[in-house]
This record gives sequence, structure tokens and C-alpha cells, in this order.
Amino acid sequence: MIDVIDSYKFNDYLFFNRVEVYKLPPKKGSGLRNHELWLAVMAEDRYYYIVTMLTPSRDDDFLNWSRNMSAFKIVLESVRL
Repeated sequence: MIDVIDSYKFNDYLFFNRVEVYKLPPKKGSGLRNHELWLAVMAEDRYYYIVTMLTPSRDDDFLNWSRNMSAFKIVLESVRL
């Protein structure tokens, strides 16, 4: 695990939310780049929401990483009943 993110603004009806970031190194000799797995778990009275995102790591491809982070934030902050 790289980090736990607590800066997102979730809706009030979600009584649980957690966003974690994991480093996914490639297999040795595969020639692939490092990636990050973003995992968000949210809960409300009737449902659990699990949202994942696989993105190139911030160190390998910052432009795509930042674009993906913006989209991930929009998705999480716009979850509605």
C-alpha cells in the first residue's frame, strides 16, 4: 500500500468511505511499466460501492496519471442515491 486518501468530499448519506492506493510493479523481464491500483469502498444503508482504477504510476507517466486521478475523483464525489 502506498497511501490512504482522505481528501475526497463524499456525500453525507455515505456512512463509510475509504480510498487506498497500491503499487503494482510489473513482473521482472516483462518490459511493462509500474502501475497503481486505486480502490474506493463506500457504504450507505442499503448498498456497498466498490470502485477500482488501474493507472500508470505517477512516476512513469504523470500526464495520464493526473488525468485518470481527475476522472476518479469526479466519479467518487458524484455518487448519488
